[in-house]
Amino acid sequence: SFRRVRGGAGDDTLVLGAGVAAFDLTSARGRVRDVERLRLNGQTLTLSRREIVRSSETDNRLVVTGTGTVTTAIGDRWRDTGTVTNAGRTFITLVDGQGELWLDAALATVIPPTVLETTLTVPEGSAQDEVVATLGAVDPDGPESALRWVLLDDPSGVFALEPATLLEKIAGADAISV
Repeated sequence: SFRRVRGGAGDDTLVLGAGVAAFDLTSARGRVRDVERLRLNGQTLTLSRREIVRSSETDNRLVVTGTGTVTTAIGDRWRDTGTVTNAGRTFITLVDGQGELWLDAALATVIPPTVLETTLTVPEGSAQDEVVATLGAVDPDGPESALRWVLLDDPSGVFALEPATLLEKIAGADAISV
């Protein structure tokens, strides 16, 4: 438990001590400010885009180094933008809106997939078995081929999913939101 962490001007690093098993930045609710780097020593770090953007007044980037696991919040929409090498270290770079996250390539990650949101409108009179939309998702820390789709809300049994992430129209309906 802590009251507040305030970095100063410049590039500040918060180092988690060996006695800390996990650090949940999402529950810090703005109590960590002006910190641009975080170093893990075998801990689990939970964070969100919101806390990254709030953590520094000069930069919307958080750089995480060390050993341990980084978990991001469900609902964040992280996209893998490649790797970058800085000071001899390789980082996986992720972006979600204004938030940027650089993760040391040696860290384990648990990053929920991002479904590419869109409103799908099914044309009236579409034929049975006609493909009416293609769904997409990205998984920043795993292969997209491992994603599984589940249709949760279709009380009349109008839609069916094909393995290749296709949404098929089976019978008449007006619209579906994803």
